Amino acid sequence: MRNLSDNDIYSTENANDVHQKSLSKLERVCSIISDKVGTAKALVLVAIIQVVWVIVGQWSGLDPYTFPFLLTISNMIQLSLIFVLALGQRQSTMHAKIRANLDHKSITNILSALKIQNELLASHKQNDKS
Repeated sequence: MRNLSDNDIYSTENANDVHQKSLSKLERVCSIISDKVGTAKALVLVAIIQVVWVIVGQWSGLDPYTFPFLLTISNMIQLSLIFVLALGQRQSTMHAKIRANLDHKSITNILSALKIQNELLASHKQNDKS
């Protein structure tokens, strides 16, 4: 009969903590940017900035119709964000894998403890019959 220590049975790791410890400083910064860019507030902010830019550009003549400067700036931001968002997706995938591995470990520990419990109950039943 296999014995599990209390530490084996009750030890659990937080997937969030394990994931955060595995990230580099740059990955943490990219994660923060990815979290902020992927919000409704960011969408509204970009829409407002573009509408204001178009109105001011038409009115002042600094960036007239076809808005080449606005398009250039927008494209540069989009190209940068592609990589930041891809890294954010990679981090989400890694977090899911860490969580799945930790869940598997916890479930395996629970099943081992249940097996030991069943063996103990069976041995007690045999002792009671004797």
